Amino acid sequence: MTTLVTGATGVVGAPLVRALLERGDELRILVRPNSDVEVLPDMDMDILEGDVTDREDVVEAVKGCERVFHLAGLFEDTAERESAFFDVNVGGTVNIMQAALDHGVQKVVVVSSASTIGEGRGEIGTEETEHRGYFLSPYERSKWEAEQFVAEFVEKGVPAVIVNPSLVYGPGNSEHNRGRLTGLLNGVITASVDAPAAYVFVNDLIKGILAADEIGRPGERYLLSGTNTTRIEFLRTAAAIAGVDPTLRVAAPWQLKFFLWIEAFRGRFSKRAPLLTRSAVESALHGASYDSAKAENEFGLKFIALEEGLDQTIEWLYQEGKIDLPDDVLPNGDHASSDADTGVVDDDRWEVVEVEGDEPLPDDDDEWEWEEEEEGTESEKIVAEADEDGWEWVEAGDDKPSPEDDDEWEWEGVDDDEEDSSPEPDDADRNGSRGR
Repeated sequence: MTTLVTGATGVVGAPLVRALLERGDELRILVRPNSDVEVLPDMDMDILEGDVTDREDVVEAVKGCERVFHLAGLFEDTAERESAFFDVNVGGTVNIMQAALDHGVQKVVVVSSASTIGEGRGEIGTEETEHRGYFLSPYERSKWEAEQFVAEFVEKGVPAVIVNPSLVYGPGNSEHNRGRLTGLLNGVITASVDAPAAYVFVNDLIKGILAADEIGRPGERYLLSGTNTTRIEFLRTAAAIAGVDPTLRVAAPWQLKFFLWIEAFRGRFSKRAPLLTRSAVESALHGASYDSAKAENEFGLKFIALEEGLDQTIEWLYQEGKIDLPDDVLPNGDHASSDADTGVVDDDRWEVVEVEGDEPLPDDDDEWEWEEEEEGTESEKIVAEADEDGWEWVEAGDDKPSPEDDDEWEWEGVDDDEEDSSPEPDDADRNGSRGR
């Protein structure tokens, strides 16, 4: 089965390519000449240079394909000209759909955006939500218009399905919230708004896209969103998982508007792209929350919890060298045990100690050295001590666990000629484990 993917080098496109290769598809990739193909897996695939805005490039790419996944689009908050959003997001989609119609493609999956739902402020959007009647940004309008054309081509016979992901996060993306996540975890003073926001973990999104291809109903749209929270809470949760003390500020609406005024003033004297745009501020302050029950019911999707998704994201950022973590946080996001550096004695009176030096915790026992425990250390076997009346504490029964209170112990007299009341080595610390 030959499958075409547009937008394959993006945050969603690259993992989708890997998933399709694992599924066994023969892949054809349409990329622009300046795309970074290094992010793609080093596997057999047909890479074509071209642009979705060029009809001939699209026809050449679609010809002979049974499946098309259309992800290519313009996502930036700003562009040199506003019409660029419509050239790429609308014109590119029309080119894909027309080629699919002309060449009998069996299934088209269009990856759009949850912002096209158009829910009102404070409303939880679904696929049946009536659009509010106005748009928060040129990007949002361009994606909405593209969906209207997809619906028209479905009526002409193209078996197309639309998926609408919310804000995407996960491994492979170091620019979450325009880099706010990595900045926050690296100690940068970070500001965000305390407005509703919906997120989807990238792996869940890939599963949803594949399900849309395999069992999605042509002409339908499916929201793919796993968590409703706020932008500020998303960052706070990430900081807590990473074990960092964040310098996080809640930006008030008036502060954002004042910053917009400064950016507009700077724009008169500079050609650089603004750090913040009016449409970005309006979208953030409006907020977004979604219900993905339709995809959950029809596709059987189970979305990962935000905490687990952020844990995997933070581990990837750490492994890629994008962030530093506190010394007491392990690379997988777990916190080091408080007794990790306490030697634990085994039955042969040896204890495990960490190799000296600044190396990270070793992965296996071969990198640890053994050191014989000195007599009289705190980790030495439990010694039964007799009180002044000649009585000692002993465990009640050989096969019982150590009791938690005094009521489960029994008294036993101590013989005057008893040489040593300490338990034998084989009886000591049977439940102990070697710690690192």
